Amino acid sequence: MGRPDDLLLREIGALAHLFSGNYAQALRMFESMCDRCREYEGESHCRQFVLRAKEGLAMARGVVGIGETEHEFRLVIDLEKCHLGEEHPDIYTTYHRFAMVLATRGRVEDAQRWYSQAAKGRKERLGPDHPLTRHSERMVVEVADTVSSAALGTGVAGKVGE
Repeated sequence: MGRPDDLLLREIGALAHLFSGNYAQALRMFESMCDRCREYEGESHCRQFVLRAKEGLAMARGVVGIGETEHEFRLVIDLEKCHLGEEHPDIYTTYHRFAMVLATRGRVEDAQRWYSQAAKGRKERLGPDHPLTRHSERMVVEVADTVSSAALGTGVAGKVGE
C-alpha cells in the first residue's frame, strides 16, 4: 500500500472513532497518523496528509477538552494557507471542524462565526449547490437557533456538530 493510502486509512479510522464518540481511540489514532507523517516529511505528495493529521489532532484534543484548541487550529489554518494557498477548499473544512469543536464546548457564538466563514468560503470556491456548502450553511442556521433558544432560556435538544 502506498504512503497516501496508509495515511488516508489512518485518517478515516480516526474520524470514524471521533464521530462515534470514541474520543480516546481517535486521539491515539491521530497521534499515530502524525507520527507516521513524520516519516514522510519533506515528500510533497504527503504534505496535505501532514496538515490533515495536525487538524485531526487539534479537533480530537478540542472535543476531549485538552490542549490549546484555538491556538492549534489557527496554526493549522496558517500552515494550510502557506502550503495550499489562501483560498484552498480544505481551509474551509478546517474552519467548519473548528466551529464544530467550539460548539461542542458551548462556545456557540464563536462557532456560528466560524461556520459562517466556512459557508461563505465554500460557496465562493465550491458553489452554492455543493454538499459541503449546504452543510456549512445548515450549521449556521442550527447554531443560530441554538443561540436564539439560549437567549430565550428554552434550550435546544440535540447536538451541534458535523
